[in-house]
Amino acid sequence: MEQPTQSPRYSLPDIHTRANAALVDLSKGLFEELPVMIDDLLGNVVEVLIKTKTSKSQNVALMTVLRLKQEAHAIRILLGHGYPAQAMSLAANMIEITYELLFMGNDEAKADIWDRHVEPGKKLWNRQNQQYARIDQRMVEGWKAMGMTQEEAKEQADADYFAYGLLCDAKHGNPVINKATGGFIENGVLVVGPQVYQEKPEILQAVYAANMTARMTVLAVRAIIYFHLGGVFSGTLFDESETLNMFRKTQMLTVMAEAEAAETTNSSDQ
Repeated sequence: MEQPTQSPRYSLPDIHTRANAALVDLSKGLFEELPVMIDDLLGNVVEVLIKTKTSKSQNVALMTVLRLKQEAHAIRILLGHGYPAQAMSLAANMIEITYELLFMGNDEAKADIWDRHVEPGKKLWNRQNQQYARIDQRMVEGWKAMGMTQEEAKEQADADYFAYGLLCDAKHGNPVINKATGGFIENGVLVVGPQVYQEKPEILQAVYAANMTARMTVLAVRAIIYFHLGGVFSGTLFDESETLNMFRKTQMLTVMAEAEAAETTNSSDQ
């Protein structure tokens, strides 16, 4: 009696390995070299803050950078395991955390409010300062605290708030994101689970999450330098952040140009 044909089976470790290989093949710079640069830079900031912190706001900054370092690790792990939508959710968190750093600045009164907050279910600024309840409001104030005019701060905040909205689409289960998740198709079979980056939507999700991880790292380091550091530390860390930022931009331009070229080729072949 003929045995029924069974669908091929895939183990999660195998899918994770394939997903990571696909990312590195797409861009070694974005998915192998950039995460190391991010980890090194944030680690250097942690070392400097541990040695120099003397105020409550500096201690808050230290704890914030430690959280950003963890978040960057988690995003890379999720991307490498084939979960780009989930990585986007954490990248949205990186924007929230980084802009909290800007908004707090070196204001000891705000640092004291932050330090005394012990209610996990309550939002920090909703009760204390209603005018800063929205993250876009805090974004503007953060840029102004770093020396921008109201107009300049609003322009920069609007750009990052738009990026934040796109990332939050993943966090909140927007159908546009959900339609590009759930698995991959191979040999006509739907393999339910992580992505292996065969299609453009999940590739773009991964690229976008990686880019924002690096961008928020640079912004956080610049804020630490502006509000809390000086002298030799600021010069060295600024140079490192500039190197990271330039590498991020170069890699993004390269990946997007290759993606457009591939899409044009595929369209002409049809």
